Amino acid sequence: MAGKGKSSEKIKKILAAALGVMMVLVLVYQLFFSAPTPRPTLGTRNGNAALSSMPTPSTPSSQPATQAGQSTPQPRNISASGAQEALLVAMLSDTTPLNSAVLSRPVGSSKPSERGNIFAFYVAPPIPQPPPPPPPPIVLTGLSPQSAIATAPQKITLTVTGNMIPPDGKGYYNGAQKPTKRVGDTRLSIEIEPGEYGAPGSFNVEVKSASDPQKLYSNSLQFVAQPPPEPGVVFRARLGNVNLPQSCYAVFEVQSTKEIKRLKAGEMLQGVWRIDAVNADSVDLTHTQYEIKRKIPLEKVR
Repeated sequence: MAGKGKSSEKIKKILAAALGVMMVLVLVYQLFFSAPTPRPTLGTRNGNAALSSMPTPSTPSSQPATQAGQSTPQPRNISASGAQEALLVAMLSDTTPLNSAVLSRPVGSSKPSERGNIFAFYVAPPIPQPPPPPPPPIVLTGLSPQSAIATAPQKITLTVTGNMIPPDGKGYYNGAQKPTKRVGDTRLSIEIEPGEYGAPGSFNVEVKSASDPQKLYSNSLQFVAQPPPEPGVVFRARLGNVNLPQSCYAVFEVQSTKEIKRLKAGEMLQGVWRIDAVNADSVDLTHTQYEIKRKIPLEKVR
């Protein structure tokens, strides 16, 4: 009896172990070897047909009564995996041509548009220029004289000519109002002092209304002060007694030709420079045309 009990206990253990091995094998097959369940795609022709052709389970109460003694045939239930396989077969058997309208859509042009190539560096558009100012209401057309020699000691009377000059028009020289006289309907005269053109340069001449200079103004004309002439000689030596100016001579060297000239007070140098005085260490000269004076220092030959 004891031997039979041990034998039956051993058989139970073997059966339990075999059952456990079978469960493990089924679990491994389900996890690693079974294909994933395909999802049904809605909207396909064959898929909908396959689903509609599948028999659906029904309850006995929903079936119509049959003749007595006859059993009602029951439809065979299809499992979920079978329905999925049928749907997959229907989808694979669908030979409907693909819609190529999407592939034949027109594509854009590669030519850069007005905004430029998107791959190029950004170039800022040009800044719009402000509109030009309106023309002045007073238009000057002439200036006389147009130039003078700088450092000349004379006063200069400038005459401006123009159109639409108001009765109270005043002349402006280099931004400053100057004494003005009305010569005619189209002309004004402006007085310029010697010190106002004492250095070479260009100066503006304008006309403005005395009552409304902000609105009634003219364009600008240019008055040019030219560089003054120079003697172009070097005072090299003095001959004679300084106390006797009429017998005292100055020895000059012309810079351009290296020519030597001996002159005394009252004589002309280069045709335009008058020798006023011969001093111990300098000579005084005056330009006879422009009344420009120069003092030339003595430079002895080394």
